[in-house]
Amino acid sequence: PNNAGGILGGISTWEDIRLRCAVKPTPTVSVPQDTVDMGKEENIAAAERYLTSVGLIDFKDSYPHELSGGMKQRVAIIRSLLNHSPILLMDEPTAGLDAVSTAEMYEYIEKLNKEGMTIIMISHDMEAVKYATHVLDFEDNISFMTRESYDARKAVR
Repeated sequence: PNNAGGILGGISTWEDIRLRCAVKPTPTVSVPQDTVDMGKEENIAAAERYLTSVGLIDFKDSYPHELSGGMKQRVAIIRSLLNHSPILLMDEPTAGLDAVSTAEMYEYIEKLNKEGMTIIMISHDMEAVKYATHVLDFEDNISFMTRESYDARKAVR
């Protein structure tokens, strides 16, 4: 869930989606008015800009049950972005997604990071490392390193 008013925007995607199963994406994406410094129209316009940026604007009037898992994940991320949080926490953001949706999700996460968003992602999917700048590895002991150091360490093993 989002931490409105704080610096952290997080997604617990499947919880969020289940709670909003009867709400269309645009209202689902737009956030409660008491958590943002914008009016309702501006909030909806911002939600639509984000939906456009992730290729979902054509689905703005669809219900969540009409969206794929990857689409629902992107809607959940957009909700966090609308809170203007400088840090996005993601727990298993590709869980349950097919290979194509997983690749799209990682590319979107990488794009957000390159645009300046700090992302902390927890994943058992080792493919996620390819999109990381730093890795906190718990395999043998706790090690924090750049992705390049992690790749070099894994190549030696």
